[in-house]
Amino acid sequence: MNFYQHAGRILDKLERHEGTIKGLVIGDPKVWDKKKMYALVCETLKYKQVLNQIIDQSKICQVEKKLKKNLALVLIHDLLFTKRGITVRNDVPLKQCVIRHEARLKSELTKIKVKKGVSSNEDLVSQKVKDAVLIPRYARVNEHKITVEEAIKKFTSKGYTLVDYPDDLKTLQLKDFCRDKHLNDMLVFHQRTDFHDHPLYVSGNIILQDKASCFPAHVCQATKGAHAIDACAAPGNKTSHLSALMKNTGKIWAFDLDSRRLELLKKLTNRAGCKNITPVHGSFLETDPNDAKYAQV
Repeated sequence: MNFYQHAGRILDKLERHEGTIKGLVIGDPKVWDKKKMYALVCETLKYKQVLNQIIDQSKICQVEKKLKKNLALVLIHDLLFTKRGITVRNDVPLKQCVIRHEARLKSELTKIKVKKGVSSNEDLVSQKVKDAVLIPRYARVNEHKITVEEAIKKFTSKGYTLVDYPDDLKTLQLKDFCRDKHLNDMLVFHQRTDFHDHPLYVSGNIILQDKASCFPAHVCQATKGAHAIDACAAPGNKTSHLSALMKNTGKIWAFDLDSRRLELLKKLTNRAGCKNITPVHGSFLETDPNDAKYAQV
């Protein structure tokens, strides 16, 4: 049940905008099966609108007081939308909370299908969500450790094919990849490419980072030897990117209020080979702008 509870907490953090799915799953050392957790969170979000309707109509969270909303989402997802069901023992109390309402939950799902005029679960997914699922997989080359050209050679040696940037990234095949047309340190892959156990990811040679979050470091245009502040730094992908663009020179003060997330930043930036980052536990807004050490920022 710890696995489902952890998935529920990840959904809580996503609602509070405390990170991305990748950051909260892949970047968390407490997630022992990252591939399974990533799949559960993504699939639950895929059916979230329908699951919320089922939960509201069945009133399961009102009846089962111990069942929190986001935990209910992941449990009911596996009950209704997977063949395996809820993968914990039947005598686990929180599983029993859901199983007691199985007939009602299935009934509510059937009602929704009838109302929408669909027969399969997949047809319940909105077009907006389907389009989001087709977003390609981006990987930033960590130039602290490897050049883009070296990364391309390593991928092609493992059976990947480098192609020209297509008009539509959705046309990328499973083993195709290309260089991004806007960011020179980013590679683009098919959306189902799995990097969780890939040697280049495990070693920190590539960093799984959404394209949008790679723009700030480039826009900053920090030169070698510059001094910079990342005001809300954890989990550290943008910070490590800025460090790479600065060629590990100068200084970067990385502020974050959450001590646990700051520890994650330390781990991720160390793995990335960053040597010019100083983590700071505290609020950037409370920092003295006249402090001499920030004079060159």
